Amino acid sequence: MLPGDQTQVLTTVVAKKEADPGKDFFPLAVFYQEKFYAAGKIPGGYFKREARPTEKETLTSRLIDRPIRPLFPDEFKNDVQIMSR
Repeated sequence: MLPGDQTQVLTTVVAKKEADPGKDFFPLAVFYQEKFYAAGKIPGGYFKREARPTEKETLTSRLIDRPIRPLFPDEFKNDVQIMSR
């Protein structure tokens, strides 16, 4: 949990213990999601659930991914998933 003035970000990271054989790339998945209720908004109408990621959420996911990716060793090929809300 990362607190700010009026903001808190919950980030979880999970990784596989072993890499899949034959994988020649680093599978890093980053998901950032801003909940409507966190901003004081509740979606109205027929669909009450959160929709697909907005452009802002996609760009924020990339902003998280780019500086983190070089921190892993080149030989590390385990699946890693980062979720921020």
